[in-house]
Amino acid sequence: MAGVKQFSMNAEDRVGALAELTRGLAHEGVNIRGIFISESEGKGTIRFVVDDPVKAERVLVEENLEHRIEPVLALEMPNAPGALHTVAKILADNKINIEYVYTLLPRTPLAIVILEVSSIEDAAKVLKEGGIKVLGDQDL
Repeated sequence: MAGVKQFSMNAEDRVGALAELTRGLAHEGVNIRGIFISESEGKGTIRFVVDDPVKAERVLVEENLEHRIEPVLALEMPNAPGALHTVAKILADNKINIEYVYTLLPRTPLAIVILEVSSIEDAAKVLKEGGIKVLGDQDL
């Protein structure tokens, strides 16, 4: 299967909510490589990818933190003007919708972005054909 594992959680928009989530992950040495938090009417959605999804899943279960694991695409691309347009155009030309996008903390001069798309397998295929490097969990 193409893509990487993204953890998603719902949380109250309150002081300390993120600290509670990250406590166990930090204690177990799980590195959050990228995170996206949105808020609406006092409720938040936290989406994140980590360097060790298996360990993160264990920690979240042990901490009784309700979560979902969802496949998303991680793409490596130049950190340059027009790079995101190239990806967006390939997907649009192939009738694949981008539902959201966020970047990961850089580990090289290249940027890594996370995409939620309408069809991960189709998107991975056409992006690879378009010369875009699609990453897996092991690449993070």
